[in-house]
Amino acid sequence: KDLLKEAHLWATALYSFPALEKARVAVLPSVFGGDQYMDYPTDYRTDTMAEFIYVDGKAFKRIGWPEFTDHIRLPPSSSTRLFADYGRQVFIYPHQTAGVEVILWGQVQATQLSGDSDETIFSRHDESVNQAIVDKARADGIRNIDSTLADRLEQGAVTKLSIIWDKIAKRQQYAQPRNKAMFN
Repeated sequence: KDLLKEAHLWATALYSFPALEKARVAVLPSVFGGDQYMDYPTDYRTDTMAEFIYVDGKAFKRIGWPEFTDHIRLPPSSSTRLFADYGRQVFIYPHQTAGVEVILWGQVQATQLSGDSDETIFSRHDESVNQAIVDKARADGIRNIDSTLADRLEQGAVTKLSIIWDKIAKRQQYAQPRNKAMFN
């Protein structure tokens, strides 16, 4: 069972599967030492924040950390609302009133399997991916006995996950507006 649990977490971490995207509502803290930031929600994976967050109903666009630090160091010429995540913290500019609502989107860690009837994030999507989890667990279980077979099983699991990821990516691409870059 432990091998299946580990293989499940391995499979869900391989790609940014939409089933793991969750919104969280938080309260904005006060400004600390000139910076306004908040910690990532505890169940979010690091570096998985969405392109926008909403602070007090206003959209803040995500930019990279170096660009963010340049923006706040130099006198800004606009009131563009920006945020950046660094490590496990989210930095917000311009500063907002403490105590307002913040809506964040990010990737959560998959729920650990604990019972025989537990479902994976793939159970209602594509059962072949659950087979990939089993293959990965088998690979890990026999690695010390037959490393060649273990490598083949693991590669098969990766291939199955890649196939489902390609389907998801195509669907996301289809939903992408034509006048906006998918990746910044």
